[in-house]
Amino acid sequence: MKARLLFLGGLPGAGKSTLSEALARNVLSVEAVNAGSLIPEARLSSGMSERQHTIIDAVDTLRQRLSARSLILDGHYTLQTEDDVSRVDPQLFVELGVDDYCILVTDPALIATRLRQRAPASTRWWDGTTDQLVAFQDLELEHARIVAGEAGKPLNVLTGDGYDHLLGLVVSGRDDGEGSR
Repeated sequence: MKARLLFLGGLPGAGKSTLSEALARNVLSVEAVNAGSLIPEARLSSGMSERQHTIIDAVDTLRQRLSARSLILDGHYTLQTEDDVSRVDPQLFVELGVDDYCILVTDPALIATRLRQRAPASTRWWDGTTDQLVAFQDLELEHARIVAGEAGKPLNVLTGDGYDHLLGLVVSGRDDGEGSR
C-alpha cells in the first residue's frame, strides 16, 4: 500500500521543514522529506522538467517503500529566482499523486529574520524587504489555490505553527478544506 502524500508548501523560511520534521519525530506513522533533497547534486543544473520527473520518481519509490502511513513532502508551489517567480506546473502535483494540499503561511517579519540567518547563496532571490516577502507569499498562496483547485481538492491553509492542523490531517486521513487552525 502506498503512503498517503501530503504536500506542504510555503516560502523559504516559513517553517515547513521544521514543522514536518517535528511531526515525523512525534508520530510513528509519518515520514518527512524535503523536495529539494530528492534532486541529486548532478541534476541541479538540469532543466525544470527533468528535475520534476526526478522528484516524481523519487516520491513514488518512497511511497512504495515506506512503512509510514503518511509522507509529508515539503516544497514550493512557486519558485523564486533572482529575476523572476515561476509557478510550478499543477500537473506535477497530479503526477505526484498528492492526497492533501497544504500551505504554511507565516508572518513575513519572522520569515525575514530566519532568512537573514541563512547563507547568502540560498537567499539571492530576496531583496531583503518584508514587502517582497508579502508579495511572494501572496503569489505562493494564490498558486497553491490554483494547484489544489485543478486537482479537485481543498487547500489546507496552516497559520501559526500549523502543527495541530497538520497532525489532524495525518490522523484523520482526510482534508478539511481551506481554513486556518
